[in-house]
Amino acid sequence: MARAAKFEKAWRLAYTKADYSLLKSLLHTDYQMYDHRMGMKVDFETEKSLIGTLSPFLTLGPRKILYGNEDVYAARQFSKYIEK
Repeated sequence: MARAAKFEKAWRLAYTKADYSLLKSLLHTDYQMYDHRMGMKVDFETEKSLIGTLSPFLTLGPRKILYGNEDVYAARQFSKYIEK
């Protein structure tokens, strides 16, 4: 499985099944990202908390891989918020 496809599967498992094992194995130990929804940098543990909070209100749409190699990939994904 190509690395980008593994990442797609990992994020989908995290959001739909709260299974972070594959995602954790793919991310760097010093993983950080900027969450534009919260306006802050987050590490992996904070990311898990955000996923757990947001996933009940989110439907993941299709993801399109724009570019990828063994070091990096860029993708676009649309998501829809569900009002409950």
